[in-house]
Amino acid sequence: MAHWAKTELKRNDLEEAILQGAGWVRENRRLSAWIAGGIAAAAIALSLIFYQRNAVQNASWEKLNMAEAAAYAGRPDLAAQGITDLINLYPGTRAAGFGLLFLGDLSYWKGDYAKALESYSKLYASGRPSDLMPFALADQEAAEEALGRYADASRDAQAFLDAFPDQFLAPQVHSALARCFLAQGKKAEAKAAYQRIVLEYSGTPWANDAQQALKN
Repeated sequence: MAHWAKTELKRNDLEEAILQGAGWVRENRRLSAWIAGGIAAAAIALSLIFYQRNAVQNASWEKLNMAEAAAYAGRPDLAAQGITDLINLYPGTRAAGFGLLFLGDLSYWKGDYAKALESYSKLYASGRPSDLMPFALADQEAAEEALGRYADASRDAQAFLDAFPDQFLAPQVHSALARCFLAQGKKAEAKAAYQRIVLEYSGTPWANDAQQALKN
């Protein structure tokens, strides 16, 4: 079949489909209006949902900013209350996740390691947001170590190294693992941990500290 003939057939098919569609709309004006109205309503509903989600996110970040400002102004109690309000008002938001981490830090800086552990553990157990999980687990280990819970701390340190071996906090956590082994009297495990630090982080302060520990 010639090229022009194929083109003409396609054009005729298209024209026929258009005419048929137009005829259907003329004959079913009420139904087509309902369909168009439904599409418009769905678009409006989606726009409202999107707007509400943006409004919630913006409000949650504003809450976090205000709490951080209070902390840096030397008002940690006001900051803690602001973060508590943030978590209660906007649970599940990214800002609430950052707020839990910051709330744990506020307690840790005050020396209230048990309360810090509570915040870090809550964040880690939630699993959200996922990019904060390395920080939540590393801080959870640090709080446990500060509380003298060396078995729990070494468990979490190892969990961190298994899950996030290339994270920039890994050398710090590895050193904590070695310290926790020593605190438990596990000298062989501590020695292996220090040797691994020397091997994996050669030329860093972590490796230098590990070499010094191996000499003692």
